[in-house]
Amino acid sequence: MKFIDFNKKMIKPFLIIISFLMVLALILQVLSVTVFSTGAAATYANKFANAYSFLTEPDNTIDVVVVGDSNMYSAIVPSKLWESKGYTSTLIGAPRQTVNNSIKYLKRVYETQKPQLVVIETDMFYRGVPDRDNTEFDFESEKTLDTFFDIADPENGTDLVSGLFPVFSFHDRWKTMISGKNKNVSDPNSHGYHLSVAVRPFDPADYMKPSDNKEPIKKNDLDNIERFMSICKENGSEVLWICVPCPKSWCMERHNTVAALAEEYGVSFIDYNLMWEEIGLDSQLDYRDKGTHLNFGGAKKLTKDFGAYLESAYNLTDHRGDSTYSFWDESAQRFNKDVKKLCKKENRKKK
Repeated sequence: MKFIDFNKKMIKPFLIIISFLMVLALILQVLSVTVFSTGAAATYANKFANAYSFLTEPDNTIDVVVVGDSNMYSAIVPSKLWESKGYTSTLIGAPRQTVNNSIKYLKRVYETQKPQLVVIETDMFYRGVPDRDNTEFDFESEKTLDTFFDIADPENGTDLVSGLFPVFSFHDRWKTMISGKNKNVSDPNSHGYHLSVAVRPFDPADYMKPSDNKEPIKKNDLDNIERFMSICKENGSEVLWICVPCPKSWCMERHNTVAALAEEYGVSFIDYNLMWEEIGLDSQLDYRDKGTHLNFGGAKKLTKDFGAYLESAYNLTDHRGDSTYSFWDESAQRFNKDVKKLCKKENRKKK
């Protein structure tokens, strides 16, 4: 009898808790599709603004979508690709972006665009969450600590929750709403490119040292690569893999693995880490942070070679002179003005 009375007493608190959770979920969902939506992500200051800049592109106007991490969005300049070849492109990347996160962006792209070519920057193949089942924890190992922090990284651990409720990814919008500084910080003229004219030289000693060994890609990431490739195929896009020059993170062991995987998928793979002479890169002039990210000077060199390859390998349309795409001419002009302003500012810093 006491047990029954106890259960009756618990019903009301239980119903209150359930009701509270349901109301909370409803509020989160409403916020996630309004002020904190992915659709608004490109229109206020947040770390995902560049990744969502493709949302500002007119529907069905993008030929080439390039997906990757910060190495990628520092290495290809869409405005320069337009000026030299007339191809329209957008970059989709965020710091430490994983293949899993990239799938989320790619699905959103196909809602408004029909890219002929999707370019994957392969450094993100090594950005994902380590396989839990195969991870042995030796707390005296530096690699184990890296693994721990990768697993604990909110970017890796909250993909499901942020997918259901974008408010968790974009919660910092409160700051811009309260301050009134809710301006578009994902510059529409950059098309996802991160502009920097800073110069930080480095010594590329032992970079891409010859090796026949391979650094394996984690199973989680291999599964996500398969998903990514399937989505591209389902939507009729050709796929190209590239790796931009990043002495701080890339090596021959990774090259060997990715080259073999690209062969399995039957896709072309360009490793610009092996093409310094062809591109004309200079370790003393072309990086903004001592060997991780290219600056604007280095990115222009890579974009020139990238555009030449696209012209030779794909039947992309040169839209220059087409009035429908005249906004790209205007965008490129504004971007060039931004470059000049930034160069003047950087020169003043040096004086």
